[in-house]
Parts: sequence; C-alpha cells; structure tokens
Amino acid sequence: MNKIIFKITIVCTFCAFLFSCSSPSTVQSWKNPDDKNIKINNLFNFAILKYEDYKQECEGKIVMGFEYEKLICRSPQEFPEFNINPSLESLDKILKENKFNYFLTIKYLEKISDKADYSTIEYQEYFKKGLERINKPDYKYKEDIRNSELLEVIIFSVKDKKPVWAGIIKTIDDNIVMEVAIELTIEIMRDLKKEGLINK
Repeated sequence: MNKIIFKITIVCTFCAFLFSCSSPSTVQSWKNPDDKNIKINNLFNFAILKYEDYKQECEGKIVMGFEYEKLICRSPQEFPEFNINPSLESLDKILKENKFNYFLTIKYLEKISDKADYSTIEYQEYFKKGLERINKPDYKYKEDIRNSELLEVIIFSVKDKKPVWAGIIKTIDDNIVMEVAIELTIEIMRDLKKEGLINK
C-alpha cells in the first residue's frame, strides 16, 4: 500500500509541475557526438552544493524523476560515510562496487561559455574541483546563490569518465535550487528524452 501511495504522490507532483507556466528552462545543452545509441539507465547523482538541506532536496528529486521513468538512480543519502565526508576515492569506490554506468552532477554556474565543449572534461577532475571550491574557507555560498540563476548539470559515463550529456538550466526569480528541485528534474528529463538518451 505504501508503494502505491508513493507512486501516486510522484505522478501527481510531477503532473502539477509539468503544467506550471513558470519553470526552469534549458538555455544550452550538449550531447557527446561520439556516443551513439546510448540509453542512460543506471546512475548515481551528487549535487555539488554546500548546504546539506539543499543537497538532499535536489538529489532526492533527481532520484524521484529517474525512478518515475523506471530507471535506477541512487543518491549519497544511501551511503552515509560518503555523504558526510565525500572524496574522490570514496566516489570511485561507490561507482565501482555498485556497478553504476553513469554519474550525474549538478552545481551553480557563474556564466555561460559561448562555445561549450564538454568532451575534454573527466568526472574525477570535475568532482574534485567542485568539492575544493565549495570547501574553501572564504567561499560565500549565499552570494553564489544570489548572483547565479544558472545550474550546470552533467552526466558522465563511468566507463569512459567523459560526459555523455550536459545542460545549463536557468532558474526563475532567483529561486534557489531547493525551491525548484522538482521543476529542475523535469527539465533534465525532458532534455534527455529529446536527445534520445532515455526512452520517451
């Protein structure tokens, strides 16, 4: 019974936001031209965000979105030691031991590059730099939130360590990610379907 109620809640919540007139929108997306016939099916997601409540809200809604599409997605909350003290070594261990095929990250972005090319990025270096940035003693997270309406989402292939898809998503009315997590997830899923990376 609980599972049925949970599924009904997901459907109702997602439908409500799908028909909302104001929602985040993808302003730029990229798909690896070398990766053909890829179907994203099994991934681990990690929000490179400072505050734990923001992280959990964002990661939880991404899990919900992928599970709604009958895909496997897990978050750091299922791995307490990693969630408390994330590191590149523990990330690689989780990805390997749980046989995840893909790794999704999300973070605030200061500005959009005119010619975005994600083909040279590797998830290990990206993850490491992201953690270093938010863990700096002088990192002013509240200013980051106020000054940025852009969120960068990247899905990496664990096997190749390279991105298969990336999207820059603009939020609305300076909303923080915690407040638009469901809408953000819907926008991600919409673009992945358009690119043929998950089943429509």
